[in-house]
Amino acid sequence: MLIEVNFFDGRNERRTIKQIANSFEAETSKVTKWIHEIYDDMFELNSTKPELFQATGIQVDLFMTHYDKSCPLYASLPVLPREFESFQFPFIQLKSEPVSFG
Repeated sequence: MLIEVNFFDGRNERRTIKQIANSFEAETSKVTKWIHEIYDDMFELNSTKPELFQATGIQVDLFMTHYDKSCPLYASLPVLPREFESFQFPFIQLKSEPVSFG
């Protein structure tokens, strides 16, 4: 149902937690918990089955850090960025807790 309400579908169409809670007729704290669980499950799945995230394009292993937090992420890119180029990956901005893969 999050897909149906365009949760985080581009920078111009962001939905707030409150809007999503209203759509689900749930409390905002419950929706926040669900979103954290979804992210945790996706990162775990990315770690255990990276092939699901590397279907087309060039397979890359990304390693992202932010202060004392870091995480690896397996993905596919249509092209490899050249030195000093960057790409935006807004999905990762919502992951606020350190991720550890064993």
